[in-house]
Amino acid sequence: DAIAWTPCALVTDGDDEDAECAHIPVPLHWDQPEGKAITFFVKRKLAATQPSRGQLWLLNGGPGNSGVDFEPIVPFLAGVDPTLDIYIPDHRGTGRSSRLGCADGETPESEEGSYLTDAEVAACLPEIEAELGDDIKGYTITNAARDVGETIARTRAPGGEVIVLGRSYGTIWGHRYLQLYPDQPTAAALTGLAVNSRLANLEIWLNDLGQRYMTLCGADPSCSEKLGADPWATMTETLDAFDEGACPEVAALGYDRSLFQRAFARLLLLQWPDLSLMPALIYRLDRCSPADVAAFDHLNDILLAPLPEPPPPSQRLSSPVLRYNITLSELWADPPPSAAEVDDFLAEANIALGQMDDGVAIRERWPRYTPDAYAGQWATTNVPLLLLQGELDFVPSAIPEAVERHFTGPNQTFVMLPRAPHTLESPTSAGTSCDLEILLQFIADPEAPLDTSCTERILPLDFSVDPTLSATLLGTDDAWDGDPGAGRRASTASPEHASAIARLRETIAAR
Repeated sequence: DAIAWTPCALVTDGDDEDAECAHIPVPLHWDQPEGKAITFFVKRKLAATQPSRGQLWLLNGGPGNSGVDFEPIVPFLAGVDPTLDIYIPDHRGTGRSSRLGCADGETPESEEGSYLTDAEVAACLPEIEAELGDDIKGYTITNAARDVGETIARTRAPGGEVIVLGRSYGTIWGHRYLQLYPDQPTAAALTGLAVNSRLANLEIWLNDLGQRYMTLCGADPSCSEKLGADPWATMTETLDAFDEGACPEVAALGYDRSLFQRAFARLLLLQWPDLSLMPALIYRLDRCSPADVAAFDHLNDILLAPLPEPPPPSQRLSSPVLRYNITLSELWADPPPSAAEVDDFLAEANIALGQMDDGVAIRERWPRYTPDAYAGQWATTNVPLLLLQGELDFVPSAIPEAVERHFTGPNQTFVMLPRAPHTLESPTSAGTSCDLEILLQFIADPEAPLDTSCTERILPLDFSVDPTLSATLLGTDDAWDGDPGAGRRASTASPEHASAIARLRETIAAR
């Protein structure tokens, strides 16, 4: 049957009808095609040039994120290459694809309003089981990959190209798609590689990345001047001393080690300019002057302000329930860490999201699905592949190195971006971003040789903090030494820092 596409806004909650949307019935279990159906939501922006060259599919990360995060970059991609129809699906269980939620935990009157916390997910597990029963076991990586492959088969024009792009968890989703449909796409790009990884180790990875980042701080003259030759040791000593009662003025504001752990973990997951907040905050916590206490007080006021209601689409359409379902079923460590091991790690870690202990606590109660034969295995495909990884990704190097070793066919290219984080921001001296330079070449012609020389022009790390971000969060545009009482506060954040501030607020709110 033909898919029914209707006009809709490219940007969710927008007023324009500049895209098309479809709510496609798909089997809950693809191996039971006559059984229960759920909805697979796909948004597309048709190419300006018709008939188009083909399709570009954008698979988002998480697990648990919807496709909405890709919407802002679609006009850019469409402008650069007006020959491709761009498709943005919501992974099953998120957004408009039969989202898995928790009604009691997502009311404005609940603990964090409409924002669903990990504690609320655990509390509503009986509600989830009562509503879904065994149906929750259909929300798997393999079924999500089948959603994509079968929809491509229904929408692809004869002879049309198909390029599939997955980022972060989307590389796991995209790789599973390649296992199932190795010959269907024209090409695939996997960026921020997490293929065949165990996300249960995320906390350890982030702590290790923090140590690598602070080691680079020690090699930077301005940063080492503040934190010494071994900034990681300074960070550890500062947090240990804070645990033991140092800087009680900041503790009195509600800060503790776990809060700093979560905030620093979020910083490592955010964009390039925001990472330098971490050493600046450690420097202030260690010094603990009246100006430093005032800066932490200002940060408290910003981050503890009520979260907006309703939540923005990126939060509203994500699904912590789907994240738990996939992570605990298929991406957890085997054997899993014990509660004692997690507690020991968190007691000494400098950086942690605080999700591993929640996962350990809920895993045995969760109605997990049994991973299928594709889990932990490799796709065998001859299509052109672009494999992009940042040197400062939290995913340990052994994982992308295994991907590089496996995919060695013609036009299958692995590129490491020096000093780039998981999100692959890689600004160059030419004013471009190296990851985009390479990706756009690949999309234009997946079989053409790639010019990767931009990797030699990626800028060095800058440990100064953007003044507008500092002014918003700390009340002074000098993150390292400024005094919020010196009349240098900014009233509003610059737009480019809005998402960073929002994510930090969510982290602090979880306390």
